[in-house]
Parts: sequence; C-alpha cells; structure tokens
Amino acid sequence: MKTSNTMNRFIYSEWKQRCLEVIEENYNYYNDHDMDFNEDVINDMIYQEIDNAVIYYADAWAIAYELADNDWSDLYVDFGGIKNISQLAYAALFDKVTNDYQMNGENLIEYFKQQAV
Repeated sequence: MKTSNTMNRFIYSEWKQRCLEVIEENYNYYNDHDMDFNEDVINDMIYQEIDNAVIYYADAWAIAYELADNDWSDLYVDFGGIKNISQLAYAALFDKVTNDYQMNGENLIEYFKQQAV
C-alpha cells in the first residue's frame, strides 16, 4: 500500500469565499421568508463553518499549520488550554476571522443590503 506524504493545504481566501456563499444563501432565504437576519445569525453561521472546517484531523492540521503562530498565548486568553489540534485549528481560524474586516457581521449585513438594491 502506497501512502501519500502530501499534506492537506488550507487556503483562507477559499474557505472565506465558501463561508460568504453560505451566508449569502442564508441571507436570501431569510429575506424571502421575512425572517430577521442579524449579526447573531451571521456569527452563528461563521462559527458553524469554523466547526465544519476543523472536523477532520488532516484539515485541522492544515489550518493550524497555515494560521497558528508558534506562540499560542494570545489564543489562551480566549480559549483557555488548547489540548488538541482541532482546538488549536478552531482558535487560529476564529482569530483570523475576527480580525478580518470583511467577515464582521455588521459589515456583511450592509454589504448584502446593498447587493439587494
């Protein structure tokens, strides 16, 4: 049996694009059904997409490799003791998203409202 030495790659811009597509689909659904689409809804969707991204061990390693610093002390403040690769990947991706202006819930609501006009 031949094994592969290649590691999964995580490309934030690709993940972000998929995440934004999910948010946009939900925005359209909420609009079509006169439901309240707010920052909490967006944040819940983003957190769910982060959860989905770190489910698999190889993907979690790829995310941690791309996004996690060697010094995790800044992540410790928000997440406490990081005990496994999935927690590290989640914390690193969460940190990246929260520092991404385009992924801010308020900005996304405004963006989708402008697109709807």
